[in-house]
Amino acid sequence: MKVTLPHLRELKIAGTPIVMVTAYDLPSARIVDSAGVDLVLVGDSAANTVLGHDPISTVRATMDELVILTRAVSRGCEHAMVIGDLPFMSYQVSDEDAVRNAGRFVKDAGADCVKLEGSGTSVTRAAAIVAAGIPVMAAAHSGVLRTPSARPSRYARYEAPAGAPAGRCASRQVTPVGPTSASWRVPAGRSSRSPTASSTTRSSAGSPNRIEPRSTAMTLS
Repeated sequence: MKVTLPHLRELKIAGTPIVMVTAYDLPSARIVDSAGVDLVLVGDSAANTVLGHDPISTVRATMDELVILTRAVSRGCEHAMVIGDLPFMSYQVSDEDAVRNAGRFVKDAGADCVKLEGSGTSVTRAAAIVAAGIPVMAAAHSGVLRTPSARPSRYARYEAPAGAPAGRCASRQVTPVGPTSASWRVPAGRSSRSPTASSTTRSSAGSPNRIEPRSTAMTLS
């Protein structure tokens, strides 16, 4: 039986962990689907993991490339919900672009849902896509802070203050991984976790820079 949004909501309410992995091709999709995975993301990380682009950036992934990969994954998933990852500049310009490209994932590639990242205008883009009848998943990154992909720093690493409960601290210093020396801090009094991010626990090594997922939740629109 195909995983649906109501089914995911039931799992969330029951406190049942939701399993999500990334796949880029038919063989991988068949393997993870047969293992009972709930969600399969066809990520824009394909740019540097399978397509040979810049090894630390996903900027060069295109809609055409991701539609082809998502189509292959969709053919291999009979159970799991397939999520197409909207690449950089496929939804940032306008609501119309966002809906058109989300529609390509569903109509042309067989995706069940689309994913986008960011805040601000991304909220209106997500609303426009949902209004068109396409489910949207907000970005949920555990352990790293995804900065806008065109910035030199690319990725940043969470460092929890000493003594702060893992995944529940009100303020976290974030150290960028890249050529810049800038840093960002989550405003005091506001959780550093997105409402859609997975709850976390420390790694067995106790390193403040390694945060391992305990369970996953997603925004259900």
